[in-house]
Amino acid sequence: MSNRMRTRGRATERSLPTVEKFRYDRKSAALALSMSVRALVYRLAGGVIETTRDGRKRYISATELKRYASRNHFDVLSDTKKNREVPDKYDRS
Repeated sequence: MSNRMRTRGRATERSLPTVEKFRYDRKSAALALSMSVRALVYRLAGGVIETTRDGRKRYISATELKRYASRNHFDVLSDTKKNREVPDKYDRS
């Protein structure tokens, strides 16, 4: 059966019941936190956000996303930049 119904000659989508997600992949977690995937990856690499494994895939739980979103994070990016060594290609010393 199709999820479309006709209303006065126009096809419209029926509303399906929504199901709350328990775990998110990187892309949907970044969307839920309103940040880029790269910013999320920095936080995952820094251990700020915990992940769980299911086979070869990594997921972020809904409770972990809520925990992260409920706190203030002022020094997250500065901490990850300190830990990374980026070579200066213009350094001629």
